[in-house]
Amino acid sequence: MPGDTRNRVEFVDTPASRRERVAVALGVDADVWIRDEAKIRGWRLLSLQVPAGVTPRGAIVSLLPGDEQLDELREMGCVAVRLGKLPHPDDAMLPAVLPDQEAAGRLAAEHFAGRDFRHVAYSGQVPWGDAEPLFAGFRKRSEELQMECHLQLFETIEKEPSHKQKSRKRNDFIGWIRELPKPVGLLAPGDWRAALFSEWVREAGLRQPEDVAILSRGNRHEVCECTVPTISSIDLSDEERSRAACDLLDRIMAGGAPPEGPIMVAPKGIVERESTSLIATTDDVVAAALRYMWENLDLDISVEDISRAAGLSSRQLKRRFSKALNRGINEELRR
Repeated sequence: MPGDTRNRVEFVDTPASRRERVAVALGVDADVWIRDEAKIRGWRLLSLQVPAGVTPRGAIVSLLPGDEQLDELREMGCVAVRLGKLPHPDDAMLPAVLPDQEAAGRLAAEHFAGRDFRHVAYSGQVPWGDAEPLFAGFRKRSEELQMECHLQLFETIEKEPSHKQKSRKRNDFIGWIRELPKPVGLLAPGDWRAALFSEWVREAGLRQPEDVAILSRGNRHEVCECTVPTISSIDLSDEERSRAACDLLDRIMAGGAPPEGPIMVAPKGIVERESTSLIATTDDVVAAALRYMWENLDLDISVEDISRAAGLSSRQLKRRFSKALNRGINEELRR
């Protein structure tokens, strides 16, 4: 393929007579799932560039509409599907399969509401990147669920040294998070940022998840499961997006009409870990009981077990539960 091919791998159907050949962009979020789909569909994996005499028939790319490499593909008679992150004004020119970021934001708000939070927050930066629709869905759904949504945006200062930038952001975040009403559910734009926020929350002298419960987006296991506490995160369904992109490309290569707009794939759900494994309450005794319940749900625990863990009699703890959560201990266990 003409042009820079360092960031691409190629898939070609095994039978040469079929000529169903697909170029796939490396670096897209769902890269590994694209490889799996290619194997299922009989597309052969080639390395880095198209060999002489091979004409790709279709492509899955991370390129934006208008990119000159797309013109090169079209000149070769190759159709393309974009596997991206955000809608583009020219998506009518290049069919796209995208994650539904607003749906992810709504899901985050519902997750916190289901744990009785009354205050939620989002910390991001300008420019927004792909996080603006995430926050839009989060804020709108939070307001619908009668939660107050707090916002902090880090400003990018041109030519600021990286160590000064990190120190400034850390200090701004710690000052902001300390002032927020507690408990608060905090949505981070990505897993690496959530891990950093978790560190800063500890430095602020706040507890997780009792004071600040952190939820992220992306569900990168190498990040979410290697922090203290482990981080709950939204699974954006990379596998389903990859499958949808391959299905769409198959359809277009077979002569089907491309969709009028991008195909939006809803998030798969939330993978809950320790960072949000608690019902929001200002009663520290009830919070301790709830933590014990979450940590031992796989056991046959009783009200007496929970009461002992909380350091109260069963009658006292039942009274505190009813006052804090408007439901009893057994009801919470069933929920």
